[in-house]
Amino acid sequence: GGRLPLGGGRRALQQLSRESARQGMQQPKALSPEASDAMRRQFMAGLRALTYGSLVGLVGVTAAVTLAANAFEIGDASSLRANIKAAMDPFAASVSDLARVLFAAEPSSGARATVAAAAAARAGTEDSAKEAKGGSIVDSEFAKKLRERFKNFKL
Repeated sequence: GGRLPLGGGRRALQQLSRESARQGMQQPKALSPEASDAMRRQFMAGLRALTYGSLVGLVGVTAAVTLAANAFEIGDASSLRANIKAAMDPFAASVSDLARVLFAAEPSSGARATVAAAAAARAGTEDSAKEAKGGSIVDSEFAKKLRERFKNFKL
């Protein structure tokens, strides 16, 4: 086709539309039988790989779930619930302690140290309990700014 002027506006758009319609009406070139056969072989190889990969993934997930259920002695839904609860209880208690400290109106330094020491003691380490009494994350500038910003925030 001819060159389109940059500022042609409506005429340029009409000319472009006519040219694209002309190109759309042309028949695509026919593929040789060898090319069609090669395309078919490639498609089947890809489909086979996708199918085998999906089957291997499904078997892997099933095996992993079965091994995990046996390792954690999970026999039914109630034992699964009990295992999840036992695993998440320390985390929930730590988050609860942290929320209590961060969203308290004016927590004292002693209260922060007590909560941090209790959390560390719950984790079972004496060294971290000693460290928690001073210089915990609760005493950081970031925590202080958060506490100040959300001082009047109610859930």
